[in-house]
Amino acid sequence: MRQGMKKWAVAVGIILLILTPFLLTQYNIPYGTVSTTSGNWPTNANTWETAANFSANDIVLLEFSPNIFWFSSSYDLEVTDTGIAYTIVDVNITDPRKSANESQYELWYAFDYTNYRASVYNVTLLSLGDGINRTAVLAPTFSNANGFVLGTAKFDGTYFANVTFVGGGIMYPGSDYRSNGTYPPANFALDWARTIMQKFYPYAGMLYVSFFTIPASVAFMVFGLKKVKPIRRVSNKRPS
Repeated sequence: MRQGMKKWAVAVGIILLILTPFLLTQYNIPYGTVSTTSGNWPTNANTWETAANFSANDIVLLEFSPNIFWFSSSYDLEVTDTGIAYTIVDVNITDPRKSANESQYELWYAFDYTNYRASVYNVTLLSLGDGINRTAVLAPTFSNANGFVLGTAKFDGTYFANVTFVGGGIMYPGSDYRSNGTYPPANFALDWARTIMQKFYPYAGMLYVSFFTIPASVAFMVFGLKKVKPIRRVSNKRPS
């Protein structure tokens, strides 16, 4: 009886052949985790100026706590259309190269006379200097309860922060605690943060598996397509 090709072997060979390109496209797919860590916040109480060392690509953080005496007189405050009293704080950041273009920020601190507490009402970037990139990559789990994210440092070295104005600004431009030198901020500090992206390749082993599937698929298909020679039956009957 004559036998044809072995269909099961051909089917296995085709499956392995189809599987090989899939393995080759998957082995190099990266997966990763993103984490952001920050330094230890320094305590710089009662100062109008502060500084900190940064490496290029570090995230620049600003911590600022207003002086409670800034809200002691209603004449030194602005009032929004909704009746919120606030004071204006202008901060300049100078990069290590002391570029002519500084980064300037305007902070609005609202005051709650019921709880006698000040809180950030608004932060405005007035101008972006040469030493800071506004883009900052942070992990979703990063908590920045201590301060503001200003951007990313472009240079290595010491960045300087300086309070240039504290007061009413619009309605009462004459009130400026900074020019008077009285009642400096309760705390004023710079700190760094760094975002680390760790990649791993969970399917890297598929590359080595593909080295087996290619020759195996060929072997199975050759074996399945090879026809078996016919087997002749020998009759036991003797001629009469």
